[in-house]
Amino acid sequence: MHPDDAPAPPLPPLPVWQARSFWASLLLIATVAANAAGIDLAAHLGDPDTVLDRGAGIAQALAPLAFGLWAWLERRAPGYRLVWGRP
Repeated sequence: MHPDDAPAPPLPPLPVWQARSFWASLLLIATVAANAAGIDLAAHLGDPDTVLDRGAGIAQALAPLAFGLWAWLERRAPGYRLVWGRP
């Protein structure tokens, strides 16, 4: 048996709500739901008549992608095993 074939030790537990990927996933769901419901998040960021309105609209469209990428990167190489409830 090769030493690299040995099973890895189990990861330490971490409550789900303490993981950054959990919050990134919640933000992803919230931005997708807001976009689907037609809620203009850019209007809540400032005056919609400014030049930044176009940038805010682009940010609203790209936010789900950014939050999804963030969640994926966080869980790609986990350092903890996510658990519901107490570890």
